[in-house]
Amino acid sequence: MDPVSFHYESSTEYSAIPPEVRKDLRKAFHSAIADALGNAYPIVDRPRPDALRVRVAITGMVPAILAADPSHPPVSVGGSSMKAEILDSFTNERVGAVIDRKKGNIQKAVDNMDEWEHTREVFKYWAQRLRNWLDKTHKRK
Repeated sequence: MDPVSFHYESSTEYSAIPPEVRKDLRKAFHSAIADALGNAYPIVDRPRPDALRVRVAITGMVPAILAADPSHPPVSVGGSSMKAEILDSFTNERVGAVIDRKKGNIQKAVDNMDEWEHTREVFKYWAQRLRNWLDKTHKRK
């Protein structure tokens, strides 16, 4: 698993996300993947014959923004977009690729004041999709 990278459309977008938030989101992404893969697909630190290399670029992160008046819907429910590729760890031959965008959950925007919670939830969603794909590929239930 390569470290997740974040790509921004502008330096303004980059500077709008504090460094500690970027660090927290990087850890949250890795944790989401590790939790979803569990013991079935251990994350290794070097190429092996039975390992895949996963490269992920987060290409957009939108914080949840609540309306000043709680009776109004959120201005933004947040979310994230990404590009990923899965490679054979020895040959770097592409095995799969995906581009996805996912918005946050409106109910959580109302119930939760953390503006990045939706992004972390999207990371968990993507991690579970990776796990499901691996299980299907390996015919596991």
